[in-house]
Amino acid sequence: MQQLSEEIAIQSNWRPFEIHPETPQEGLSIGRFPTEIVERLNDNIQSLAAELNIEFRMPRKLANSRLALLGGEIAREAGKFEAYHEAVFRAYFQLDQDIGDLEVLVQIAEAVGLGADDFGESMREKRHQQALQVAHEQALSMGIMAVPSFVLPDAGVISGVQSCSQMKQLIEKSGSSQKKKQEPETREEL
Repeated sequence: MQQLSEEIAIQSNWRPFEIHPETPQEGLSIGRFPTEIVERLNDNIQSLAAELNIEFRMPRKLANSRLALLGGEIAREAGKFEAYHEAVFRAYFQLDQDIGDLEVLVQIAEAVGLGADDFGESMREKRHQQALQVAHEQALSMGIMAVPSFVLPDAGVISGVQSCSQMKQLIEKSGSSQKKKQEPETREEL
């Protein structure tokens, strides 16, 4: 979305959605899933990652994302959501860290400028649990069953990772964007 936002004016609002709430807190080894499914998923994502010029590694385990999502709500409240979200993505999909582990999330929070003690305490209180439940119910009522999912006016729900060109086409088709105006070039002469 960041790359796309450089071309067209879009407004995004990331909302939490726990795909597999049944995943145990300690997560599940990827090795327990059929190899052909994991390989196909990895191939598809690697292809898109190459197009977007981002690094992606298939995690060794399916993490329970509940704590990471709770942390996202704490970060949102503190005005640090984007940095937290990017750091969690990097931790899971590039560094193969367990985003279901509170200590990992506290380190991420500290790295993005959230106080580790306050963040840890808020996480233990789980004070955003109700917000996660409401967001989950809203998503299900819209037919969302996967992440990422995009809700566009006049286009409905678009599920799954999309290439930039596909996403741009879908956004423009829905009429929910405007081309970005080019900023005038400025020069500084000495």
